[in-house]
Amino acid sequence: MALRDHPHASLLGLPQELIDMIVFKTVEDGDKSDLFDISRTCSALRTASLPLIYERFRCSPNNFDEEELLELFTKSPFATDVGKHAKILEMQFLDPWDDTLYRLLECTKNLKSLYLHYCLKYDDDGKGCCVDTRRLSKALRHVGHSLVEMRIHYRFGNRLNETKEWPESDLKHHAMDLRQLVALRALTIPTSILLGWRPEEAPMLGSILPPNLTTLTFIRDHSFNYARFLANLKSFETLLLDFSRNQRLAQWTPRLESICVQNGYWLETKKDWEGRTDVIRRILEENGLKYIESRVGLIDWSTHTMYEQ
Repeated sequence: MALRDHPHASLLGLPQELIDMIVFKTVEDGDKSDLFDISRTCSALRTASLPLIYERFRCSPNNFDEEELLELFTKSPFATDVGKHAKILEMQFLDPWDDTLYRLLECTKNLKSLYLHYCLKYDDDGKGCCVDTRRLSKALRHVGHSLVEMRIHYRFGNRLNETKEWPESDLKHHAMDLRQLVALRALTIPTSILLGWRPEEAPMLGSILPPNLTTLTFIRDHSFNYARFLANLKSFETLLLDFSRNQRLAQWTPRLESICVQNGYWLETKKDWEGRTDVIRRILEENGLKYIESRVGLIDWSTHTMYEQ
């Protein structure tokens, strides 16, 4: 893309060396980290290209860390402009007990896309292992008017022992409440975070989903042990049934078009997997929804065989 064709054409008033670097970093390379330091001392760069270089933030060990990002949003001379122009926020290897995410959400005014990749760790007491879904739901209210897309993932930062239940924790039992995200159109999330670690105790599905949601994707969930995992899936089916009865689906999420379910690793045998997906498919199709199946591989836990999909 030629710079003159870029929507932020005010850059044309800068020296050619800066223009060339900005074009490369923002259009071709996609790594804008070098521009941040320059913008601290170059007022012309800040004035001309703030909307361009501060639209997307990626917080990871290879880019910004949490402390640097928070300083940029809260303590830098142009923190107000940064919060106004930030559109995309990606946070990888996120510690669920870290306050940075919540403080960043308070500073953003027009955030459109949020990607959270939690790194969960646990000890024998179950400490530090869960996402505080109540606190996250409350923090998301700051961007409820602007956020269009949200993806939440998690992985374990230490070896998961699937032979035992994790210790009980109050944090595991709370479903999220996303009704305040009135602009959200696409949501990708594990069931254990949306519904809490005990879906049988979760509220009605429609009562916690964003009202204008069009696409809902449930990604592969992790489990403390397999028996709990199967119980969670059965509870999820029950919630879908309740969601679809008496036209509640149309009342709560009238714009919902499709639900994608990533089924890999969910079921004990292939036969069991086929039976359960048939139930979910029927529930959705009877309510005019597209059922999309995303399979990353199916494990038959009775034979420890991986079926490639």
